Amino acid sequence: MFKKMFLSVLFLLSSFSLLNAQNFAAGVILGEPTGLSFTVDQGRGGFWDFGLAYSLDKNDNLHFHVDRLWSSPLANENGMRTRLYYGIGGRLLSHEKGGGDDELRLALRAPLGLSFRFRRSPVELFVEGALLMDVVPSTETDFNAGVGLRYHF
Repeated sequence: MFKKMFLSVLFLLSSFSLLNAQNFAAGVILGEPTGLSFTVDQGRGGFWDFGLAYSLDKNDNLHFHVDRLWSSPLANENGMRTRLYYGIGGRLLSHEKGGGDDELRLALRAPLGLSFRFRRSPVELFVEGALLMDVVPSTETDFNAGVGLRYHF
């Protein structure tokens, strides 16, 4: 499990250098799954979202996702900007089967969320849900949801 997590983190960090980032944020997401959340702003309302998390659903699962997201402003009042975001991406899940064997699952992911960013603060709060459709090794549907906090650097 440690080897998989190390490789996932290495992949995640190398991905940031390829994106020509204008704005980077890191934080946590609590829910299903629970773990680390990263975004890289690409300007014009588009950004990349990465997650490295531990899924507590049924079995011990290591969860990694990458999404291309777009956002639309909803409100800009009382020092807080509220945005709706939506997109498409993928999830890789290391699913622990019985007997200690691991199975890799690949899914399409369609997230939808709200973010709340304070104007004079680097802190962003968010709530997100994502529809998932496993495509490998079999076809199944699932749903992830969580709340989180990110710090913009």
